[in-house]
Amino acid sequence: MNQLSWKRIGFSIVLFFCFSVLLFFSFFCRTLPFWSGGFHKLTREGCPTVIMRVGKADPTKLLEKFNEETLTNFYVFWMEYSLKLQKESLPIKLEKFEKDGTPVTHGVVEIYDLAGVSLSQLNVWALNSLSRVLKIGAEHYPENLHRGFFVNAPVLFSAAWKVVRVVLPAATQARISVSSSANVDELLKYISPENLPDFLGGTDTSFPAMTPQ
Repeated sequence: MNQLSWKRIGFSIVLFFCFSVLLFFSFFCRTLPFWSGGFHKLTREGCPTVIMRVGKADPTKLLEKFNEETLTNFYVFWMEYSLKLQKESLPIKLEKFEKDGTPVTHGVVEIYDLAGVSLSQLNVWALNSLSRVLKIGAEHYPENLHRGFFVNAPVLFSAAWKVVRVVLPAATQARISVSSSANVDELLKYISPENLPDFLGGTDTSFPAMTPQ
């Protein structure tokens, strides 16, 4: 194969990558009114943090506007982006290990703030659809979750959790904790105050507030 052919292949790969990135961000911008959070800074160990303000989400409208296949594709992009962030944070983890012996951990820390969750958001049809999408993460990205926290959980959340948790393997369930309070002390063990949003007990005010429209 001559040099020109290789250049054409390389150009095609770059073009496909750019198109994929544009497609992802285009879809992400369209879901922002319904998607309730995103990636936010690093933990004490250097792991990326995902914060979801579930009380500001609308799973029913999300499933009405985007079909399950589209959401599945978006979720795969989301997980791959998560792996990219973890790779980028690896030098920070190694530096912490050399400096003070902080263990090099893998995965992300996910925080689901359930403050303000209402019964209307716990639509069984929407939850079942989202559960099938999330199952992809448990099956194909089993080590992506380092720790998961559900905080400010109302009593009615227990019913919704029973629907969602059945798709998760036991190992994943063991990494997840559910608390009716903000669980600030536990969160601060993993995230420093300046990197934890103020609505979760930290001092950071840079996390964007997103509300369904």
